[in-house]
Amino acid sequence: MKDKKLARSITRLASGYGIVSDLPKEKPVDSINPEHYKSGDIECIDAIKASLDKQQFKGYLKASIIKYLWRYEKKNGLEDLQKANWFLQRLIKEEDNGSAGMDFYRS
Repeated sequence: MKDKKLARSITRLASGYGIVSDLPKEKPVDSINPEHYKSGDIECIDAIKASLDKQQFKGYLKASIIKYLWRYEKKNGLEDLQKANWFLQRLIKEEDNGSAGMDFYRS
């Protein structure tokens, strides 16, 4: 991990001086739904949902929203707000049961 951070720092520094320009770009990391939450075709959130009943899963989503809202000012700021939003959107999807639903912003 430290080696990767050091390599990135050196690359950024060198590119700022025009020394390095043709290095391959690193794939952007999705901090909301990173690769380590996926195992083959199964995502962690789907495994969690499969292990809980509907009310328990909604409780898990609500707890995750609260957790990220609770800590955002002291830990990861905007990233935590985006995570809370991801869980909120998932809860809305669960409540909507996949139907079209009412878009209250456009009514």
